[in-house]
Amino acid sequence: MTINRSGAAAILATLLLVGACGGSASQSPSQAPSAAASEAPTAAATQAAAASTAPSMPAVSLAPGNAGDLEAMIPSTVGSIKFQKTSFDGASIPLAGTPIDQSKLDPLLSKYGKSVADMRFAIGIGAGGSGATLPTMVYALQIKGVPAKDFMSQVDSSSTSSTTMGGKTVYNTSAGGMSSVLYPKDDVLFIIVGSDADAQSIVAALP
Repeated sequence: MTINRSGAAAILATLLLVGACGGSASQSPSQAPSAAASEAPTAAATQAAAASTAPSMPAVSLAPGNAGDLEAMIPSTVGSIKFQKTSFDGASIPLAGTPIDQSKLDPLLSKYGKSVADMRFAIGIGAGGSGATLPTMVYALQIKGVPAKDFMSQVDSSSTSSTTMGGKTVYNTSAGGMSSVLYPKDDVLFIIVGSDADAQSIVAALP
């Protein structure tokens, strides 16, 4: 699936809701896939979220999450951008807010003999970048022990051509000055959604 700016707004709305409820969503690994399917943002919710972030993004206040080391891989500041961060482990991960196609989740985990308990997810929501109408967003998606290159295409099948950005090999989709960048690092897949210029700086700041 291609991660776009309206989709990012919907995910932002999900994370704001999670943050308002205390920074975590209580879901057991066996319950998470079906619960996420029922909570997936509708088109109306996506449009409402996009509208709410223009011309300025809503205030974000995210509590530290349950995967602190993964969360720490996302920089706190990059240039003029300041990131609010949170994270989720397998027991609390709100799968409706992750950048992965729900229909591909079960086959993906089954392929590697993994479960939702092996997944961790962190997100950074940044304000102050050059993409003023929507926030800059950085995701870190981990399936413990599975090389990110092996599951990257399950997250975004459109990013197949590699390029160099910030001194690293990444997979980039750019249109209208906005980038969606996939950067696999060991068993963590970083996903950056922001302006082309901001994406360059963010990738350079990642591990």
